[in-house]
Amino acid sequence: MGVTLDAWYCLPTRAQVERRAARDGTGEAEAAAALLAEREALIGRSRADPYRYAVEPGIWLVCDALLDLPGCGDVTRAYLWRRCAGAPWMAGVDEAGVWRAFKREMRRVLGFERPVKHLLISGTNRSGKSNYCVSRAVRVAWEYDWRAAGERDVRVYFMHENYKRVVEDLMALIWHYLPAEAREAGALAGEDAYLSYRPATGFSNQMLLTPNEVRCFFRSYEQDADKALEGFTAKFAVCEENVPLQWAERIFTRLSDKRGWYVQPFTPIHGWTPCVGVFTEGMEVVRWIPAYALPEDGGPVEMAAALGLTEGELEHVRSCAEADPPRQACCPRSRPEDCVAWVLGAGEPRRGGDLEGRRFEMMPRVARCADDRKAVVWFSPMDNPYSNAADVIRNNLAGGREAVLRRVYGVATKSWSARFARFDRTVHVVRREDVPAAGLNGFVADPAGTRNWAMAWWRVCGDAVYFYREFPSQRHPVPGAGVLGAWAVPDDRKGGQNDGRRGPGQDPLGWSYLRYKAEIARLEGWADYEAWLEVARLDPAAYAGAEGLVPSDDEVAAWDEDNGCPEAPDRIGDVRALSTPRQERDRFETMQTMLDDVGLRLDFTDGVDIEEGVSEINHLLDFERSADGEGFRRRPRLFFSEDCVNLIEAMENWKGCDGMKGAWKDFVDLVRYAVLRTRRPEFRLRERRAVDVMARRAAEPGVGRLPGHGGPGPREGGRARMRRRFR
Repeated sequence: MGVTLDAWYCLPTRAQVERRAARDGTGEAEAAAALLAEREALIGRSRADPYRYAVEPGIWLVCDALLDLPGCGDVTRAYLWRRCAGAPWMAGVDEAGVWRAFKREMRRVLGFERPVKHLLISGTNRSGKSNYCVSRAVRVAWEYDWRAAGERDVRVYFMHENYKRVVEDLMALIWHYLPAEAREAGALAGEDAYLSYRPATGFSNQMLLTPNEVRCFFRSYEQDADKALEGFTAKFAVCEENVPLQWAERIFTRLSDKRGWYVQPFTPIHGWTPCVGVFTEGMEVVRWIPAYALPEDGGPVEMAAALGLTEGELEHVRSCAEADPPRQACCPRSRPEDCVAWVLGAGEPRRGGDLEGRRFEMMPRVARCADDRKAVVWFSPMDNPYSNAADVIRNNLAGGREAVLRRVYGVATKSWSARFARFDRTVHVVRREDVPAAGLNGFVADPAGTRNWAMAWWRVCGDAVYFYREFPSQRHPVPGAGVLGAWAVPDDRKGGQNDGRRGPGQDPLGWSYLRYKAEIARLEGWADYEAWLEVARLDPAAYAGAEGLVPSDDEVAAWDEDNGCPEAPDRIGDVRALSTPRQERDRFETMQTMLDDVGLRLDFTDGVDIEEGVSEINHLLDFERSADGEGFRRRPRLFFSEDCVNLIEAMENWKGCDGMKGAWKDFVDLVRYAVLRTRRPEFRLRERRAVDVMARRAAEPGVGRLPGHGGPGPREGGRARMRRRFR
């Protein structure tokens, strides 16, 4: 009997042969022949009809569960029933219901409250991304009876960077995953179905109509988005690789009409794209895997563990591949992760994986996005035994960590273009409860008239700086306005080499100086604000407004942080905005003097030179892990609370490409101003002179002003009130 080479269906081992012989009561030769015959039948079936019988790695089922796709193949259902029948969450569930129960439990384990509609699959070449996406699109188009569900005009779209890739990549995969009977017929033509395919030219008329009246269309990003997507509505869209942002935004919007699915396989060879940034900005990784190709302890790469094999299996695979002619191995080239075990109680892997005494980096596997309709899953070459994952790893080790991240684990990095190359969410972003409760506090504002103010609060503890609050926030609502959203969003101008475009967080609220003062007092918990709130709650009718309970301007003007402000921050503001003179009635004013008049005092920021601040930020971000991976040989000294999403996204995305007009630059400026302020001796002396700091300011109202911008003398208002208080 000939032996077919197949990386997934391996030769039976001696132990398997012995068990089969004992079960059947035959000799080992007869048992081996029976196992080989069954193997050949499985290979023939999977090649003849991959639509029904192809073996699928566990990570594919994770994607199915996140998307809540409505059905699965009989092989998958039988496999899940065999694996999960005794699980607690399967109580009362029969084999017919195992698919629905599995999906629900997988989402629960990963922390998804509901299914997602948009899935980004990031991974390397030959990791199976496109195979997964196309196979699911074909299933949606061919198998599900949408008419019985009351849906009409169901469409599936396949898109790629150019039409050549559409024909060679997508159409060829679609043909591969069509049911065997459709490929054997060669062509279908009629009122209910149309299919005509040739390998050289693809599907005739750039479309196919399945027997259940689902229409499939093809597009390339070379086309004009408005024309290509005119009248677009879809139940499923496969959008390959570098999707232009304007395409993605239109597709997201128009899929909602049909509650459709968007899947994007992406190979991060050149880092993030603006469309990928839509998924990854603000994401939270919920499942990790140890990266055996990236040791943290200075030890060697563990190739066998990286492939999911034992050392003996790795040597066996190597010897079979190097034989002349090559031989079939008794184990796969790589063994995909058993993701089904996640719903059977398998906990998070350790940083050393299964190797005692070793320590490796952890790579993301699944992430929840800021938009709960979206998720990210990472594929690697090890998820596809038909790929030569060992060669992929070896070929990229010489390129260093960045090459391994992108080309082995499918993790997009942005250091090739972002200005803060050392910024790392796993290092510099901390939980809100991990921000030290005590320290010297600072507040920085970048006020503007054409957008909302950008503001941030930081705390210095020893030699470390922690940013613990920001405004606007992507997480916490503003009374009367709700959550304002992202300050900046990715943009695909200049091929993604830009600093984003304005997000909804910049849309002007139209607030007065007093309104900003009231919001600052609320966030910081001023005693005057708390006293007003207590009274307002006793008589809500007297303070009711369109935005809830609203203090009057006179009340806010009388509030003073000296009456009690738990944080007592050092306050600074952008020198350019605060010092620009303007004529008010019969005198010249600056924003600084006008804020003084309402009782909100801001000193000038340092660091007009951008590069000086960028260098200081990079100095504080830099770190080096210790050999054991448990700590740092060089500690980072700049951290951001998980609540500071706009600050975090600015640190990840700002490239300095758009000069003073960069959308992310405003929050980068806040960090610059803060870290430069902490270097000033007077900031470090604040703890010792906290009692008399306001008295000094009242006696010297010009402190902090640049030469030539002293403004008018004191007048009745904020500074006059302060002088009276300290007499």
